[in-house]
Amino acid sequence: MTNKCSQCGLTTHTVDATKCLLCGTPFSSADRGPQIGQSAALAMRPTPRKCAKCGMTTHSEDATNCLLCGESFPDPLVASNPIGGEPQANQGARQAGHSTLYVSRREGLKPRRLIAVFTALHGIVGLLGGAGLVAMILLKIIPTVSVLMVTLAIVTFTARGVCGAVGAILLWQGTKRGYQFSLVCWGYVVVVGLIAVVQIPLLDLPDAILAKHIGSTLGKLMFGIPFVYLLASDLLRLNSTAIRSS
Repeated sequence: MTNKCSQCGLTTHTVDATKCLLCGTPFSSADRGPQIGQSAALAMRPTPRKCAKCGMTTHSEDATNCLLCGESFPDPLVASNPIGGEPQANQGARQAGHSTLYVSRREGLKPRRLIAVFTALHGIVGLLGGAGLVAMILLKIIPTVSVLMVTLAIVTFTARGVCGAVGAILLWQGTKRGYQFSLVCWGYVVVVGLIAVVQIPLLDLPDAILAKHIGSTLGKLMFGIPFVYLLASDLLRLNSTAIRSS
């Protein structure tokens, strides 16, 4: 309820005010503005929004993200669900379960699940190949061990095996680390494939083994080069967006 002084014109918004705070003139019934009931006043207040991830309540009407963790608030029309569908509590639980999706959206990256599947396969092969080569070196199955062979075993186990396995899991979720690890894995595959192509004229192998080697090398390059391009272009686009926004 508002009270406007008839002498000085000061408007007082205090409900129980009986006189003007400036000049002290008592308020009359004509000075009192329209009364707003308590229920109507509460209805005019903005509806608080509670974050489904951290539980923080935000009273700002224009807030679209949680001020504490940055979680996106759902659309109020969808969250209220007046027509039908899942309840609001179930919707909040579903949003909490898909927090990784919101993380990837904030980063500007999307899950590359097809690439993640092929990355996981190459990662498993790299782990097995690197571990087998290390085991043969430790068991002295290979008579002469050189620094180049030890380096090859470590690089294969790390760049292709570890980066491929870890990168596939993170790339499935669409995180930046997943893109980076997967790019290392496929970069290694492409480099090894290009070296193998250069060495093909120098190989003296039976036709069946040589054909199998050429087919395997071309297959790796056929998948590796497009995957490297897609992963690298997404990372470059993300970095350029971050630089422009800063």
